[in-house]
Amino acid sequence: MKRRKRVNTIGIINVEGSTIARKVDFPIYIGVGREVCVAATKSFFHQTLNLIQFSTEVAEQKKSAPMELIEAIRSELREIPDQVQNIIDENLEKCTELAKILKDKTSLFLLGKRESMAIAKEAALKIK
Repeated sequence: MKRRKRVNTIGIINVEGSTIARKVDFPIYIGVGREVCVAATKSFFHQTLNLIQFSTEVAEQKKSAPMELIEAIRSELREIPDQVQNIIDENLEKCTELAKILKDKTSLFLLGKRESMAIAKEAALKIK
């Protein structure tokens, strides 16, 4: 990591002792465990949540956002586990049926544009 001016660096990191962890000034460990198969989904999700949480801390300390907004964001973050579980519960049967239909297929197209393109690419890697 080449730096011209000395600035503090932050890394959102899954594994202690990784190259990035050694190079940054302030590592934030997410500790989500080893990725199996295609790396990214679990760590990306947790990195995003940690970055949002970190942003609320900075906003609060700098007083750069109304406290009501900061608390609303934090409240929504706390609701995510229940929301994820609800999504799983609501879609498990459909996903199981779809998996049975697709398991023997040799081709599958996943489409996405704008914000959804990265998700489509990740899904394609997982299915591959």
